[in-house]
Amino acid sequence: MRITHVVDTYYPQLGYQIYYLPLEMKKLGHDVTIITSDRHSKVVYEKDAMKPLLGERIVQPGNWIDKDGLRVLRLPSTLEIGPTVLLKGLLKEIELAKPDILYVHGTTTLSALSIALFKRRLGNPTVVYQTYQIKAASMSVYRHLYPMVKAFESPLVTRSADMFVAIAEEAKDFAIKKLGIPAEKIMVAQHGADPTRFFPDSQSGRTTRKSLGIEDDDFVAIYTGKIMPYKGVHILIEAAANLIRKHPEIKILVVGGGDRDYVKFLRSYAEKEGIGGSVFIHEAVIHSELRNYYNAANVAVWPSSVTISTLEAMSCGLPVIVSDVPAAQERTVFGNGFVVHNESSEELEHYIDQLYLDRKQAEQMGRAGRNAIETRLNWRMITERVLRHIEEASERAKRASSSRGS
Repeated sequence: MRITHVVDTYYPQLGYQIYYLPLEMKKLGHDVTIITSDRHSKVVYEKDAMKPLLGERIVQPGNWIDKDGLRVLRLPSTLEIGPTVLLKGLLKEIELAKPDILYVHGTTTLSALSIALFKRRLGNPTVVYQTYQIKAASMSVYRHLYPMVKAFESPLVTRSADMFVAIAEEAKDFAIKKLGIPAEKIMVAQHGADPTRFFPDSQSGRTTRKSLGIEDDDFVAIYTGKIMPYKGVHILIEAAANLIRKHPEIKILVVGGGDRDYVKFLRSYAEKEGIGGSVFIHEAVIHSELRNYYNAANVAVWPSSVTISTLEAMSCGLPVIVSDVPAAQERTVFGNGFVVHNESSEELEHYIDQLYLDRKQAEQMGRAGRNAIETRLNWRMITERVLRHIEEASERAKRASSSRGS
């Protein structure tokens, strides 16, 4: 089948679902194209967090085949409003691609609205919209627009959609309550990890530790991702202060790009607490290199919000400690980690200490997480399931159309 993905911003260097889903579709033998913009997301570039890794935010438009064989088309952006952009020539390019499946990432974007309005012009492909918003989106600066979206845009998008895909149960609930999307049109497909790219590798772990100056016998808690105040990295440093004074073998490894002032604060905070030599803050690395850093750790920690990195750490055999954001909690139901109240340094300290003292439990949890990726939460299985649902939705739409015609 010809499958065209439409997404406002695309950066394969960071992984994410928009990279893995099309890639797995291609591996399954489908003809896949990604249509995107000539820029990276303002959210990703907040405080120039990812500029050292991705370069300038505005990039050259054009058409090329990437290193994985995916066809990528970057279109000029004629308008950028908050997190969404208007892609010049989008409808024309979709017409030329003649997709059987049009997979639209986002339901509240200008691209989604354009496709909803002109589906017939596009040859009536099977249209799938991916919805990402979770409860945290209710705190967005754009939250006051949701009633208008629900009243005016959602009905158009819903009528054009054969199916919606939500990234978590929490995202499905948000789509129903805040966007007015019918529950019966939504399937839930959690994010996953690629177990062939992220896997336990003790040798790479030892090599990475050596390069960082971390001893083989140290117990390392790792955080990866954007280093921003709302990610709660300071909560991890706070939790570590007492722990490291009790157990000098505990080390904290932070890998990511972020707010330079916040990074400076984290370093000074660690020094003030007397643990500066035990806290390692490393710049962001490309997605394919993260495996080396997970393998250098004993436990992975995210004190606030939710991230796909949790799944990749699990795939590397690490126990995980996450906040009580529902979408994050879903990833600890396999006996593979702990949930703490959002930004609770006391609970975080307790669980890191527990795993430090009971290495057998840590290893058992790590194996359980790896097993969950191998048997349930891997991109191949997720992609196959999504495609089955799309085919079923397409058949239902054809039958309904035939019934109306007769």
